[in-house]
Amino acid sequence: MDTINKWSHRADLLSEYKSGFEIRTTRLCKRVLLFHILKN
Repeated sequence: MDTINKWSHRADLLSEYKSGFEIRTTRLCKRVLLFHILKN
């Protein structure tokens, strides 16, 4: 794969502190792809 997609940055950066560590969210997710297996 030679395609490199650039991520968008969030305008409202988010920081959380879990288990004493800072976890920063700086990337913006624009799409989510889901697959379901439905039994009839």
